[in-house]
Amino acid sequence: MSENQEESGVAGMDDKETRSESLVIGESTEICEGMGSTDDMLRQMMGMMKKMVTKEEISEEINTQLGEVKRKIEENNTNIKIEIKEGIREMAKSFDIKMENLKLEMKRDMKQALENNRREWGVEVRNVQRKVVEVEEEIRCVEAQNKDWYEEIDTRLKAEESYSKENFERKESEMKKNKEEQEIEILVMKDGLRKNKQEIEEIRRELGTREKKMYALPWMGAGMDWEKIEKFTGDGKMHPMIFLKNIEEMVKNNRRRYGEAYTRYEEVNMIRGLMRGDAQLWYETMEEKIGRYEEFKEIFRQQYWGELEQEKIKREVQVGRYNKSMGTREKYLIQKYALYKHLDNIVEEAVIIGQLAGHFGEEIKERVIKDNVRTYNELKNILKRFDLVDEEKGASMSRGARDEEYGRTGNRNGNQGGNRYGDENKREELQRYNRNRGFNYGTWQRNDYIKEQRENRDFNRRENEFQNRGNRFDRNEGRHDIGEREQTNRQIHNVNVQNNGREQISGVKSIRDEDRIETVKVDVHCTCAI
Repeated sequence: MSENQEESGVAGMDDKETRSESLVIGESTEICEGMGSTDDMLRQMMGMMKKMVTKEEISEEINTQLGEVKRKIEENNTNIKIEIKEGIREMAKSFDIKMENLKLEMKRDMKQALENNRREWGVEVRNVQRKVVEVEEEIRCVEAQNKDWYEEIDTRLKAEESYSKENFERKESEMKKNKEEQEIEILVMKDGLRKNKQEIEEIRRELGTREKKMYALPWMGAGMDWEKIEKFTGDGKMHPMIFLKNIEEMVKNNRRRYGEAYTRYEEVNMIRGLMRGDAQLWYETMEEKIGRYEEFKEIFRQQYWGELEQEKIKREVQVGRYNKSMGTREKYLIQKYALYKHLDNIVEEAVIIGQLAGHFGEEIKERVIKDNVRTYNELKNILKRFDLVDEEKGASMSRGARDEEYGRTGNRNGNQGGNRYGDENKREELQRYNRNRGFNYGTWQRNDYIKEQRENRDFNRRENEFQNRGNRFDRNEGRHDIGEREQTNRQIHNVNVQNNGREQISGVKSIRDEDRIETVKVDVHCTCAI
């Protein structure tokens, strides 16, 4: 009994040692059941040690392979960098080649363009040279004529040495006079031939149409349109933008109809004639800055339709109120909406209609909201119906009741003398019409006479302004308009004045008029072939 217990105790201890060793070795070691001897345990331990040695070798081999892989990766990276650098170099070389080709192509195009321009310029230069040669040839012809004439004079003087001293001095003075006239003619011819053909044609056209313009000005040709345009006074009775629109239509029409004959001076003079009262005074202060319609339009908008004026209209649209003394509701709406249409920054139509509806009281405003009125025509139709109701109501009321009703609403003064309802008012209007008709008929002839006198004064004033036209343009446009053509005209004028003095002394008729010079024409006849 005791021996069996001892054997079982030893076996139990061996089992414990075996289990402890298995725990130390690890979970991967398996010990077969029933093999608990020491030899078996040693064999198992040796096997496990071999396996551990094998794992270390494997890890070393793996590390070796990883190092090899890293080395290859580094080599690949180095090769890739080298290839990228080579590719960049190739791209740079290709880009340089393309840039060189582009530069060559641009140089070739520029050279071709310069060559074309050189050919065109060559043609122009040859034309100018040809004209210069022609002028020089004409001058040589004139000089040859003068030379022949001088030689003839000298020959005659030598052949007539027996003449007296008095006759000799007379011949000498005539020769000097003729020589000076010939020199003046040469100077005039040089100045005239130096100008191209187009400028000469412009001078002739201007001289040919100047007399016509004095008797038929553009706004006189369109007299009915000019007279129909309402004059602007600046008192608020006429909208400034409507006035500008009327002027712009007339200016465009005259420019299209008359072309160059409709000058800037005439355009500005027409605008001046449409200003009255305070507006005319304002125009006189700004006249120096106005040289054409476009400049007038800009300055006029700043004065009469600037930001302050438009803000005033906007506030009036927002807080204004209708009164029966202002006329019908429809008329009031048309006036306010016309002002609103010309604003620079226009609000949406539905918003402005809502604001205008508030001018006519709560009843109409509620009606607009209820019917969802969003357009100008819809609101106008509603106001027409309200005006019709008031008209029917007023026609059925007596004069006293109507005055009492208007007094209750604060419009008694608007009703007095201006009521358009009832038979009594119709009779008063008829009597007033007959009185005005008789007066107007009686003054009809007097008005025609006044109109005729005014037209005569305007014609005389315009004629004087045409004479001083150059000074006006100097003031409005600067002196850049006075070019070679104007200088040539002035030289011709001075030469003609000198010529005229000599002609009067010699008894030859002057080419001038009695009062002023209209035009000067110099004819030079060349006998030699050009």
